[in-house]
Amino acid sequence: GPGIFSPDRDLPARNGPELMGRTYWSLFQCATQVEDAYREAMHTGQMRTLQAPRDSAGRWLEHRVFPLGGGISVFVRDISEEMRTQQEIHFLAFYDKLTGLPNRSLLEDRLVSTIARCKRDRLNGALLFLDLDRFKYINDSLGHAIGDQVLRETADRLKDCLRECDTVARLGGDEFIVLLDGTDLPDNVNVVARRILGRLSEDLKIQAFPLNLSASMGVAMIPADGDRPDDLLKAADTAMYFSKGKGGNAYHFYQPEMNQISQEHLLLEGALRQAILDRGFQVHYQPQYDLQTRALVGFEALARLELPGLGRISPAQFIPLMEDTGLIIALGEWVMETACRQGQDWQARFGVPVRMAVNVSGRQFWQGDMVGTVQRVLVETGFPAGQLELEITESMVMHEVGKAIDRMACLAAMGVRLAIDDFGTGYSSLACLRRFPIRTLKIDSSFIKNLVGDPEAEAIPVAILALARSMRLEVVAEGIEQEAQLEFLVRAGCAMGQGFLLGQPMAPREVEATLF
Repeated sequence: GPGIFSPDRDLPARNGPELMGRTYWSLFQCATQVEDAYREAMHTGQMRTLQAPRDSAGRWLEHRVFPLGGGISVFVRDISEEMRTQQEIHFLAFYDKLTGLPNRSLLEDRLVSTIARCKRDRLNGALLFLDLDRFKYINDSLGHAIGDQVLRETADRLKDCLRECDTVARLGGDEFIVLLDGTDLPDNVNVVARRILGRLSEDLKIQAFPLNLSASMGVAMIPADGDRPDDLLKAADTAMYFSKGKGGNAYHFYQPEMNQISQEHLLLEGALRQAILDRGFQVHYQPQYDLQTRALVGFEALARLELPGLGRISPAQFIPLMEDTGLIIALGEWVMETACRQGQDWQARFGVPVRMAVNVSGRQFWQGDMVGTVQRVLVETGFPAGQLELEITESMVMHEVGKAIDRMACLAAMGVRLAIDDFGTGYSSLACLRRFPIRTLKIDSSFIKNLVGDPEAEAIPVAILALARSMRLEVVAEGIEQEAQLEFLVRAGCAMGQGFLLGQPMAPREVEATLF
């Protein structure tokens, strides 16, 4: 409350019951500041205001000092709540709420200062643009709560790798910026970049889920690659996409020729969107055979794309991009519908039952209305549910096992066959595998490639075949390209297989001309 005080420190308060018997100076920690305000108020005849903490509890008080009859009148008001609100506003304006890291606004302020200092003192700085590899997959399959924990852990690991003078910022999503202030040579940047990649790759477990983190990084040097924040961010972003295009878990320094690659990336993304609208994709069919009898048992439906001016686009190029943009859901539904319609047409015309295997992406399985889509496709095409096989990767369903089993059970209840694709490349436990309502295991081609003459390589397919027999599952071996591989699989008791040796993916007319 207000009180009238003399500048003499020994005089007690004359007003305010709660202050009786106490001197102003014994109550507050800002005596020196108030004395200064008092002298200024007496000199000018005007009120002076100051804000200062009252005590170690951290409360903030506003002191309004008025000259009054040879003394001063001080009105004291607790403004702690107002100060907290101001601090919260400042935090929200300049810091990321999830990770506590600086946001883009504060980063740009620091980047402007770094650029000016580097130019003035003839120093180098570096800007590292990081994007987590396959973070969207983690977010989609495990949920945003775990995704948020991954982002917080990433922020902590990045801070572990840097000096106090460096800055780690989050731009949004899974994009982070590291600003190295005053580094001497690119060699120093190499050390930091390798340290970051190594720290991110260390074991991480969140809610019992083991996760493998990695990042794609791009490096822009200051001021060589730009003397404005936007130019440096663009250069580092371009180099980051170059790293991602090389498979991720890597870093590259910006080079001007990367702009052409970045432009091609944007052009390809636009072309993919248009191809979805124009039905510009094709479906080719790779035959699957009974390895013991060499009889045709079915096909795997594979998306193919050829664009005017760009030629044939490899699935290794367009599938990851479509995963990132979410276009994979629309493409997956179209491939499934096209394959079922084609299978029904072949059965009607040639009288031969045809099994159609269709790949399902993580986004399609978790985000889309998977069960409703399959049901609609089967009704619209008339294709028998028992002849549709959906291929799901084991890593896709190992995070939310309970939810995955429920979704797979709904599909199996329709009569749809379920296969675990790329088996052996993930980290599924046998206990979980036994709970999945699957019918088929597909041995990944990486286990077939070096199969012959390598006892260690031979042991894996043999173990998978033994496991499948114990679980009464069918097995399809992928990537058979040599006669020796085929002979080994036949001797080992593998029932079915596919690969270039047996037949490459073919357009529908080519299938009809050669197989029916």
